[in-house]
Amino acid sequence: MGGTLSSEHHLLNSAIMNAMVIAVSVGSLLKTQLQSLFSNRTTIEDSQLSFLDEDEMNNEFAIFDLGSRWDNFCSIFGKFPGTWLLPIHTTPGDGVNYKYVIRCGNEFATQTPPPRKKRFWKLC
Repeated sequence: MGGTLSSEHHLLNSAIMNAMVIAVSVGSLLKTQLQSLFSNRTTIEDSQLSFLDEDEMNNEFAIFDLGSRWDNFCSIFGKFPGTWLLPIHTTPGDGVNYKYVIRCGNEFATQTPPPRKKRFWKLC
């Protein structure tokens, strides 16, 4: 570089600060995406949920939430951990239609095609 010691320190400090900003930003994005992954919601659905009142949240739920974190995770990555990083098709479904849940009280019924107009179902 041929600069003075202070200019080298300035570049090093600048690189460290940039790395810290990027690490915080990517960490925040990772946290958000993992929360969406485990609840089986998209980022858009999560942002819509943040605008609902508490009363609306008690009467509505995401239809693609399969109930457990493991089921939600497997619906995206597949059931076999050894194939998660391989470039092969391991997820259930065709990539357009997904398994979802209709809830009425504590009863569950699955494998019904979702209506495209509504993202949430009201509890019975």
